[in-house]
Amino acid sequence: DGIRFGRHNYTAGGKLTDGPTICSCCEGVVDPWRFRVENFQSSVRMCLDASGERFRADVQDFVCLSPRTCLEYRLRQFHCYIAQQGHNGSLGEEAVLGATIRTYRGEVREELSGISVTDFGWVSKDPDGNARHMQWVREYVRGIRKAADGRGGVSIGLMLDVDGSEMGSFGIPGAMFGDRTRKPILEVVILLGGPMGIEDSVLPHILEVFNDRGDGGFHEGTAKVRLPGGKHHSYVALGELLSFHDRGFLVPVLEDHRTLGADRYGQWYRSMSRTMAELAKSTLDLPGKRRALLALLGGTGQAYPRDKGDVEDQDDAMAEEGEADEATSLTTGAAIVTQCDVHREVAVLEAHGLLPRPRPWRARLA
Repeated sequence: DGIRFGRHNYTAGGKLTDGPTICSCCEGVVDPWRFRVENFQSSVRMCLDASGERFRADVQDFVCLSPRTCLEYRLRQFHCYIAQQGHNGSLGEEAVLGATIRTYRGEVREELSGISVTDFGWVSKDPDGNARHMQWVREYVRGIRKAADGRGGVSIGLMLDVDGSEMGSFGIPGAMFGDRTRKPILEVVILLGGPMGIEDSVLPHILEVFNDRGDGGFHEGTAKVRLPGGKHHSYVALGELLSFHDRGFLVPVLEDHRTLGADRYGQWYRSMSRTMAELAKSTLDLPGKRRALLALLGGTGQAYPRDKGDVEDQDDAMAEEGEADEATSLTTGAAIVTQCDVHREVAVLEAHGLLPRPRPWRARLA
C-alpha cells in the first residue's frame, strides 16, 4: 500500500512505529527494513561518483514512487544538505533515510534538503477514478520530454526486462547504426523495481505513460533491455548500467536499439556475438585474426577462416585487399564529418574524463 514513515521518534520500550523512524537516543534509523526502504537507500548510493564523495554529474535526480508517497531527490541540493550535516563522503542510513524522515515530517524544508515529498493520502484515486500517483508520473514524464526538446534532443525510457534486448557494445563507445539525421538521445529515465520487480497491476500503467508519444510521453517510448546474469537487485542493476555509461557504451546502444528496433537489434546482436565467439575460439594467430576481421569489415563474401590452414588458402591477396579497403574507408570517413561523428567523439572524451559530462540521466525507482 505504499511507503510510510513514523511521525514520531522511537523511544526505548515504545510501541512499534508506523514505519522507519529516528531513535531518540542515538539519532539512528529504526526499522529501515520496513517497506524495503533500505533497498532504495542502497540505490541512491549507486549514484555517487567514483570518488564516493559527491553525486555523479550525469545523474540529475532520483525518484522513489509508491501509491502512497513520492520522494524526489534533487541530488545537487541533497548533497549540499547532507554535507552540511557532516555526512560528506558517507551515504549511510542516517544520511539518506534520516534526511528523508525529517523532510517527510516537515522538520526540514524541502528547499533546504533537496527532497520533495508528495503524500497522495489514503485515497489512492481522485474523484474521476484516476490513480493519484500516476498523475504525478505523467507530469514528471512531460517535464523530461520538455527538457529534451529544449536541448534539441529526444527522451527515452529504459527498463530492465528478462525478455528484453541484451546490452552489449563489443567494446565500441559509439553507435554502430546511428541515424545521423535524427535528434540524439539526451534524456534517459531508468525504470527500476524493488527486489521482486514492479507489480503486474502497476507496470502497464507506467509504460502506458512512458509510451504515450502523442500526449507527453517519451519521444522514443521505452527500450526494454536485460543485463547478463539474470535477475539483480535494483541497486546492482543501476550500478551496472551507470558503469556501462561510464565506458561510453549505454547511450550508443540505445541509439542502435531505436534505429533498428527491438527485434532487428536482437538478431544483429546474437549474430555478432556468435561471430566474435567463433573468432575468439579459433586457432588463428594474431595476423590470421586480423585478416579475418578485415574480411568481415570489407564484406569480401569469403568463407570465415576457422584455422591456420584456411588462412593459407586466402593469405596475402586478402590481406592486401583488406588493407586497401581499410585505407579507403579511413580516407572517406575523414572527408565528411557529420553531427553523429562529433557526438560520438565527444562521448569518448566524456567517458575518459577529458570533457565534463552533461546531465542526461534521470534515475527513478518504482
